[in-house]
Amino acid sequence: MATQQVFWYASVTAQALLVLHLLRHGLFRRYRALTMFLIASLLRSAVILPLDVHSREYFVTWRATEYVIVFWLALVACEVFYLSLRNYRAGAVEWAYMFAIAVALGVGISLALTLIDGDPLGHWERLHHPVLVLRRCALTVLLVFLVALDAHCRYRPPVESVNLFRHRLLAIAYFGQLTLAQFIITAGRASWIPMVNMIALPISALCFLGWMLALGPDGEYMERVITTPERIADVEGRAAEFENFMRSHSPWGR
Repeated sequence: MATQQVFWYASVTAQALLVLHLLRHGLFRRYRALTMFLIASLLRSAVILPLDVHSREYFVTWRATEYVIVFWLALVACEVFYLSLRNYRAGAVEWAYMFAIAVALGVGISLALTLIDGDPLGHWERLHHPVLVLRRCALTVLLVFLVALDAHCRYRPPVESVNLFRHRLLAIAYFGQLTLAQFIITAGRASWIPMVNMIALPISALCFLGWMLALGPDGEYMERVITTPERIADVEGRAAEFENFMRSHSPWGR
């Protein structure tokens, strides 16, 4: 068995263990998109792992299922966004600007890397080029958006569980390694794909194991403590501003 396949089986095993962990502790009810993404990824691996990586059947199956994987990855990012802001509503205009910046950066970087000449693309790369562009653009947009979300939550920390805080960081790490691997393959040579996979697959496995260790049933009821005096003062100040705003705009507060 090739080393790349060993890492692939290790990543699949880590995904399966994470799914069992989420189901066992009932965390799948809160992290539904993450659970569905893992299940979809496991089903895809069960279909394509027995196939020869150099066969046409393998690449056709990979292309057909890649749209499903990208769809669930987008829902994972949206789920992180929703859970992070469920107890704290930021301004709609502020988030519209943040999303627009994420889209602009993602699409711009992706299209720029598309113009970089590596090895001449072979038949399979030409055939699947739209899929690769979609994957590259989607991963970049989602990664930048998650980073912007985490930066906003650190600047104006909401009330959130320890699990959610860890989940957001692990999602950034996972999306980051996927995006970096895709960029290296795009900007490099086709012969780099096995080497990149041998690096990316163990990192993916570590991310899955990290989720399994970080997300626990107790973490859902433990709030992340804001310890610095500046952040405590900021939270208290914003709470007072919100209370004054509600009193001045509510008919019961006049």
